[in-house]
Amino acid sequence: YTLSLHDALPISYLKCGQYSLIHWSITDDGAICNTASPSFAAATRTGYEFAGWYTDAAFTTPTTGIPAGSTGAVTVYAKWTVAQVSYTVKHVKQSVAGAYDVATPDDTDVLSGTTGTQTYATARTYPHFTAQSITQTEIAADCSTVVVIQYTRDILTLTFDPNGGTLATTPLSGKYEANVPSAPTPTRAGYAFNGWTPEVQTTFIRDETYTAQWSAVSGITVTIDAA
Repeated sequence: YTLSLHDALPISYLKCGQYSLIHWSITDDGAICNTASPSFAAATRTGYEFAGWYTDAAFTTPTTGIPAGSTGAVTVYAKWTVAQVSYTVKHVKQSVAGAYDVATPDDTDVLSGTTGTQTYATARTYPHFTAQSITQTEIAADCSTVVVIQYTRDILTLTFDPNGGTLATTPLSGKYEANVPSAPTPTRAGYAFNGWTPEVQTTFIRDETYTAQWSAVSGITVTIDAA
C-alpha cells in the first residue's frame, strides 16, 4: 500500500487476519515532512495481539512513526503474537431412538486456547452414557471453533430367573431409558405364578435380575365321567 507522507494512515487496511506479516510502504510525494512526525496507530488482527511496528522484517528495530524531516520511501512491519481465544465444546447424548441432536446439546463448555494450536476438549461423566472418541481440531482466531462430543446410551439387560419353573424367553436388553417390553410369564406344574421380585422396571434404568414367585396349587380335582 502506498500513500503520501501527508495522508492519514487507514487502520482498516491492517485488519486482514490472514497473514502473519503485514507491511506498509509509504512513499514521498515530493514534499518533505519537516515539522510533523506522523505516528502509527496500533493495528488489529482477530485472534492476535499487536506487538508494535518495526522497520525491519526481523522485528529488531521498533518504530512508532516517521521522524520529522524524513524523505523517501518508508516500509514498516506489524509484529503479532498469538492470543488466547475461546472455543466451544458441545456435549450431545444419544436419544433413545439413536439420534444425536448437535443443534441442541445437553451441555456446553466454553474453553480457551492459543490461536492455531489444537483444542483440548474432554468428556463429561454421565451415568449410563459412554463418550465416543474425541476429534480435536485447530483453534480458529475468530472463536468459531466447535468440538462435538457424542455419548452413546448404555445397553442394559434384565434377566429372569424362573426359580424352578420353565421360561422360554431370553433376557431382555435395551438402551438406557427405553421402554421395557412386557415381562415374560413362566410356567411350573402344580404352582401358580405370583409375579417377579423385585417389581420389573418399566424403562431400562439398570441391569437387574428378577426371580419368579410361586404358590402351590392346593386340593385335588376329580373328574367323573357319567356316561
